[in-house]
Amino acid sequence: MRRFIFLIVCVIASLSSYAQDTNDKFEITDSIRQIFFNYLKANNVDVGIYEKNPEKLDSMIILAYYMTGKEHLKFMGIEMSGPIEKFIEQLQIKKNLKITHRSQKAYYLEGSFTNIECTFVAYPNKDNTIGNVFVLYPEYDNWKDLENLYYYIKDALVRKYGDPIDCKEDLSKNGKSDRSKLFEVMHNELAFYSIYFAKGGNICLQIDNFGDSNSARVTLYYSDSSHTKEQNSSLEDDL
Repeated sequence: MRRFIFLIVCVIASLSSYAQDTNDKFEITDSIRQIFFNYLKANNVDVGIYEKNPEKLDSMIILAYYMTGKEHLKFMGIEMSGPIEKFIEQLQIKKNLKITHRSQKAYYLEGSFTNIECTFVAYPNKDNTIGNVFVLYPEYDNWKDLENLYYYIKDALVRKYGDPIDCKEDLSKNGKSDRSKLFEVMHNELAFYSIYFAKGGNICLQIDNFGDSNSARVTLYYSDSSHTKEQNSSLEDDL
């Protein structure tokens, strides 16, 4: 998935002349689709599903286009741009979030999100601009509570952003007990996520342990286009 997105971003970066730039809206033409097909095939990507369902490819192209930095993602109505300190200040003033801890790598905050008390972790890019934000819902020791919260948030995301562009909810685990599924989440053995396109970046909803093998929770991950561009630039520097 990440490799596919990276290839699309690479093509988008060289397609500025193909964008029908009216009101900064990117319009997809048959020429653009053909260029993508040719480029992806040349990189040994199986595009069969996208040939049969062009709308799926269009969604990926639009996602990649906005990942090139044309716009910034918004979190709680606040644009994810500029110095991270300014972004955190806006969260404090406008959303009444409270800083609980600050490290060299991140800000930790607490406050209300979707009417639930949550923890927030905000990470900067290398240039100290805001890059991405994690929303950590409370830990649960019951699978049903996790699953119910996940689908509650998912329904809200679908209403606002449309169907996910990528989704894996490991229903093969349904034959197992709730206790077993909870254990597998804690040990990264169960994939349960959905990813949504939003102007300026993407949003990932998942059930995971957030690096703690003794916990399980629902998390939301907001990644701005600037963070994606930085990752791609770093990758290109290594190649």
